[in-house]
Amino acid sequence: MTKQTGFLTFRLGVQTIYCNRTKGGLWFTVSNGEPVKVDAVSFQSKPGGLRGLNIFEANRGGKDGWKVGLLLEDEQSQVYKFETGSGTSFARGMLWAIASLSPEQAQNGQIGINPTPADPTKTKSSNPGSILYCNMLCDGVELPIFMGEGRPDWQQIAQIALTKANGYDYPLAEIPASWVFSDDEGKNSSQPSVATKSGFSGQPTSGGRSGVTYPNAPLKAQEPAKEPAKESPDELLAIKFLSGLYSEFMQAIEAAYTSNAIAIDSGRLTKFLEHAKVGSFDDLSSTRKNQVTISLAIELIKVKAPGHEAIALLEKMLNVSPLNIEHFDAVNAIASKAFSELIPF
Repeated sequence: MTKQTGFLTFRLGVQTIYCNRTKGGLWFTVSNGEPVKVDAVSFQSKPGGLRGLNIFEANRGGKDGWKVGLLLEDEQSQVYKFETGSGTSFARGMLWAIASLSPEQAQNGQIGINPTPADPTKTKSSNPGSILYCNMLCDGVELPIFMGEGRPDWQQIAQIALTKANGYDYPLAEIPASWVFSDDEGKNSSQPSVATKSGFSGQPTSGGRSGVTYPNAPLKAQEPAKEPAKESPDELLAIKFLSGLYSEFMQAIEAAYTSNAIAIDSGRLTKFLEHAKVGSFDDLSSTRKNQVTISLAIELIKVKAPGHEAIALLEKMLNVSPLNIEHFDAVNAIASKAFSELIPF
C-alpha cells in the first residue's frame, strides 16, 4: 500500500500499546497522561508490517525494569509498539513466536496478535487475573506457542527474535541475561542485568536484511553452556579441511553469480567480515562460512527461480551445529543441483 501523505487523521509517530491487564482490559494506551483501554480483541499488521523489535530499560509507574517492544505497522501507515515487561508470559510468548518466523515471513508476512487472558482453572498462579498470554499469527496461521516447559536460554531466543525482526545479526552484548525474561516473582535484583560481550556482532546495513537467518523450527530448551573440550590433532585437521571446503564452495557461488550476471553485495559482506573481526572470507570460522555461503546461495536461487525447492532445504541448514563433512556435502549437493537448473542471463 502507498504511504499516506497530506492531512492525516492520526498523529505521526509510534503509538505505544501496553500489553497488560492492570487497567481493566487486555491492553491499553495513554492519552493526555491517562490510561485508555483498547477495546479491540486483536491486531493485524499489513503484509510486510513487521518494523522491528526492541528490548530496553524504562520507568513505568515509578518502577525501573526491562521492557520488550514489538513494532508493527497497519494498513493506514500507523506504527504501533506493543510493549510488555520482559518477565511476563506475554513477553516470552512474543519472543518465542517471532524467533520461529522464517526469513520470508519476517520480511513479508502479515503479523497478528491475540492477547489471551489466562484460564484460572488451568494455571497454578496465585494471581491468574494478571496473566496475559501472547498468541501470534502470520498470514492467518498460528505461530508456535511457548508451553512453559524446559529451561530455555531466553537470551539466545531473544537474539534470534531480534535478528529476525530487525534484519541483522543482533549483538549478544546488547541483550539482557536470560534471567531477565523469567517470571517476575523469580527475579533476583543482585544478578547482572546485561550479558557479557561475546560472539559475533552485527549492525544494520544500507542493503536492509542481512540474509543471515535461523531455521524456522520449534525452539528447544537450552542446557547451561559447558566448557568446550579441547580438540585433538585429528579433530583440528578435520576442522581445517572443512573450512577449506567452504572456501572452495564460496568460489563456486561467486562463479554462479557471475554467470547469472548478478553482483554479490560486497558492502554487506565487508560489514560481516568487519564485525567478525577478520580480514577475508577465508579467515571466518566454518560456522560463519556456512551462514554466508548458504545465504548467498539462497538469494541467487530466489532471484532466478522463486519457489525452487532448494530454498526451503537450504534455509533449514543455515544454523546447524556442530558442522561436519556430511552436512557440507548435503549443502553443496543441493546448491550445485539448483545452480545447474538456473538459466544464465
